[in-house]
Amino acid sequence: SSKVSIILGNESKMQEFKDAAIVSASYEVGGKIAGSISLVGPLRMNYSSTASLVSYCAKLLGDSLSLLKAEI
Repeated sequence: SSKVSIILGNESKMQEFKDAAIVSASYEVGGKIAGSISLVGPLRMNYSSTASLVSYCAKLLGDSLSLLKAEI
């Protein structure tokens, strides 16, 4: 599973996100970090399930892109 990063409110250093949380995880293609996927939501959210969902989506995206890369 991917390491999940959670940034809360003013920690983002962007005024637009002062009342939001950003939950992110990187994904790998061919064993190398290729990008990240993030979810922006309210400060009051279920972080446990959101982190699990973002981690799962990052893994699924990385696995899918790795398969596509292998087929090319």
